[in-house]
Amino acid sequence: EEMTGSPVKHFCFPYGLAADFPAHCREMVERAGYQSCVSAIRGANQAGADVYHLRRDHIMANWPISQLKYFTRTNF
Repeated sequence: EEMTGSPVKHFCFPYGLAADFPAHCREMVERAGYQSCVSAIRGANQAGADVYHLRRDHIMANWPISQLKYFTRTNF
């Protein structure tokens, strides 16, 4: 926040695999006032997912449309 001059609203565990993300860490992030938190657990989030335990993935600009459709599908 000091460097950017903007509030930091969301938290990210850079190596947040399941073993690195115990319940007390989630609680600490929420108590610190962050609006959400992402882990490094790959995958999509369904509606109603816990905003303090979000999955994430990456998308590359040079991927074919079929790959992008796979990662952005909404039929869970």
